[in-house]
Amino acid sequence: MNLTKQVMSSLLEIADGSAGDVPASKIVLNKVTLLSNAEKYANRIKNTDKKKYALDLINWVKKGSKKGSEPKSNNLSFMAAQAVRMELEELIGVDI
Repeated sequence: MNLTKQVMSSLLEIADGSAGDVPASKIVLNKVTLLSNAEKYANRIKNTDKKKYALDLINWVKKGSKKGSEPKSNNLSFMAAQAVRMELEELIGVDI
């Protein structure tokens, strides 16, 4: 299980009271760190279309990743958009 899935699982356990001794602040901090690393990656991208797509995906994940409301990769080729998604999936552990 990757780290983000562990974090999300832990958040659900906290919500239903079955988390035991895991402090919520530690779980939230891990999620914030993962998203921060993803934003650092996005801000290093030189291509403006790729950078915009990466930042849009990160914001989409922050808002809850609702299916059907995914950001569009308008000016990117399929492979360029896929490369951005794969890197973000690796960094934050959420299927995009």
